[in-house]
Amino acid sequence: MDERLKRRLVGAVVLVSLGVIFIPMLLEGPPGSGAHQRVAEIPPPPAREFISRIVPLGKVLKADGHAAPKKPPATLESKVAPGRKGDAESSAVSKSRQRLGISAWAVQLGSFASEANAMVLRDRLRKKGYAAFSESVPANEGTVTRVYVGPELLQKNAEKIQRKLEAEFKLEGIVRRYPG
Repeated sequence: MDERLKRRLVGAVVLVSLGVIFIPMLLEGPPGSGAHQRVAEIPPPPAREFISRIVPLGKVLKADGHAAPKKPPATLESKVAPGRKGDAESSAVSKSRQRLGISAWAVQLGSFASEANAMVLRDRLRKKGYAAFSESVPANEGTVTRVYVGPELLQKNAEKIQRKLEAEFKLEGIVRRYPG
């Protein structure tokens, strides 16, 4: 092939390559004004803080997924001025403010090394109409499965369930904060 023809072909390839790169840039205009950019449609943050609550199992939910409370939910806010040393109740309230997330009360009826044994108790409680559930947690030698009834928003309701379970099933449960 002729040397002159080779140079013309290389020059043509270089010019076409430069055209492919730079002509779209010239036609689009300044960066950021192109039609190919996506506009993020992110809604503004909510005007109030997120509020959540635990709905005990067995409650009927409305179509929007929330139970209709008959009275306003109790708050954990303290009437004691900040920084003031109060009685034991006010210190419990200040501890509850330190907890993150939602918490309620549940009756723990046992911890089982065998998950099958835990499921037997859980199913027995469910057949009697209790809102029983199990939870596996890590332990020193593997995992243990705990059986609970609840959760209840108020500690006194959980204590009432504990007394009822002790009378009906002869099980001594422990009322615990859930999740603990």
